[in-house]
Amino acid sequence: MRRYIILFILLFISWVSAGQGSILKKIFFVTYDTNYISTYITDYTTRLYGSIKYNQMGYNDNLLGKSLNYRPNNKLLLGIGVNHGILGLNLGINFPFVNQDDDRFGQTDYYDFTMRIFAPRFNANIYLQSYKGYYLLNTSDMIPGWEEGDPYYIRNDIRSRTSGLDLYYIFNAKRFSYRAAILQNEWQKKSAGSFLIGGSLVYNATIGDSSIVPSDVYYGRFFNDLKFNRSDNFSAGPAIGYAYTLVIKSHYFLMGSLNGSGTIGFTQLSLVENEEKLKSGLVFGFRADLILSAGYNSDRWYYGISYINLALVTQAPIEERSISFETGMFRINIVRRFATKKPIRILNPGIG
Repeated sequence: MRRYIILFILLFISWVSAGQGSILKKIFFVTYDTNYISTYITDYTTRLYGSIKYNQMGYNDNLLGKSLNYRPNNKLLLGIGVNHGILGLNLGINFPFVNQDDDRFGQTDYYDFTMRIFAPRFNANIYLQSYKGYYLLNTSDMIPGWEEGDPYYIRNDIRSRTSGLDLYYIFNAKRFSYRAAILQNEWQKKSAGSFLIGGSLVYNATIGDSSIVPSDVYYGRFFNDLKFNRSDNFSAGPAIGYAYTLVIKSHYFLMGSLNGSGTIGFTQLSLVENEEKLKSGLVFGFRADLILSAGYNSDRWYYGISYINLALVTQAPIEERSISFETGMFRINIVRRFATKKPIRILNPGIG
């Protein structure tokens, strides 16, 4: 998998480089209104950060008003990173002396490759995630006999595979910058916003060695008393939204972005006892993508926090039940930009 990802990145860089002076340059690059945005794409934008990546699966019984909410044991990461031109790299490790709670939440092994491309005119996200090891966040509500302070209901066998793609067009690209708030290689100096339009598709498979619904759950008719060890969920649809950055005294900012849509797709449950698969056919759902960021920005320094969350809800293959999925990240950044007189040309196709 990693070899394919590296190959994809190299091919993308070569493709962009070959497109200098072509229509590709007109699509991906804009001439900013410099009263609103200063760009430092050719600089080296270095950062020290702390972050948490997460996801969560929910099995929701609307008749009972109850849900099973499975969450991995998310780890706080301490990392360093750099952006230059179109390329950004971040390297994170477990935060020392903090992530010491496996006895209560279980152990999670994961691979989370999330590529976020914030071009001036486009915002694209690619998700490739694999998590193994979950705990039941609302154990007290769903499992009898649990008391505060006990270990949560832990399922080391449950694993989740997620892949997806989002793509959005930014209408007011000359005055509004996602990169200023999220990638920190630009500086938005005046308040501005933009309408967004695009679409997304997401596929998630959740698998367990035994029934995902615990045998001793409080509610015997939960999910119609079905025992299943796998759920598959695919959804796709167009989306619209709006993003806005409020700037105070040129340096302090608060950015919010929200887009959403109705979706269409399918869900499937694989039953434990008779290996039957319950298929939904085409079903409707809802998707929402939220981005928040706040902090201080200037010519050389940036201090800020950011929060990114994708939420999906899709109808299950039985009435009055639904399956939800959530993934996102919270990050704190300290950033310093370093100017260079010789930017790497292959990474800066907008030069010239």
